[in-house]
Amino acid sequence: GKVLRLLQEQRFERLGGNETISTNVRVIAATNRDLEEMVEAGEFRADLLYRLNGVSISLPPLRERKEDLSVLMEYFLARSREQLDRQDIEGISPEALELLSQHDWPGNVRELQSVVQRSVLNASGPVIVPTFLPAELTDGQQGLSAPVATNSEPSNSSDFPYADLAAFVEQQLSS
Repeated sequence: GKVLRLLQEQRFERLGGNETISTNVRVIAATNRDLEEMVEAGEFRADLLYRLNGVSISLPPLRERKEDLSVLMEYFLARSREQLDRQDIEGISPEALELLSQHDWPGNVRELQSVVQRSVLNASGPVIVPTFLPAELTDGQQGLSAPVATNSEPSNSSDFPYADLAAFVEQQLSS
């Protein structure tokens, strides 16, 4: 009852107090559940739903918004570079971005954030390539990190993601 009164009248009394305090607050609530369905099933209070439901924003899951993937990826990449002190990471290769776009993202945006952080930690070069992505995104075909080249010449080893790096550099130079 007290939460409903606060939402409706913008007033409340402190526990053990006699003075009514007026507020001017807005409540922002988020859920991944269908509250109307829960009200019908008797699992959520209808009066609370009606007080909370002033403005609704429906945001589809990431798997239905693949066009947002690159923007979110860049955002999380910038945050991870800062948080993990990896300013040497410059971007993501087109091949890695393609693998990310093929994933269904059952963990939604939080899963993408975690994948980006793990990829930044796994990276041994300036570009996130498929070998730096977690194994669950590459179907276990590639490891968690790529070997670091020991000289300035490209490695002939099939394990080193030189082709990915070259494609990324070409893309950056042409744009």
